[in-house]
Amino acid sequence: RAGDRVVLASKAFRSGNGLMIVEETVQPGSPWAGIELKNYPIKNRQVVLIKRGEKRIIPHGNTVIREDDVLYINRG
Repeated sequence: RAGDRVVLASKAFRSGNGLMIVEETVQPGSPWAGIELKNYPIKNRQVVLIKRGEKRIIPHGNTVIREDDVLYINRG
């Protein structure tokens, strides 16, 4: 809902129902930088949030991953 917040306080979170969220930073020179999420080469993972500087982005297939983005990935 509008005004809701997500607070993450660790590099990984696992729930009892199989949800596992991990945090990964896209390093400079990473092959992931510059690609659209729909071309993200690892299957069975879903980027659920991107932190880009002070912005929080709910990604879509055409969202381009950038260097220094912090990706919150469901590996569940």
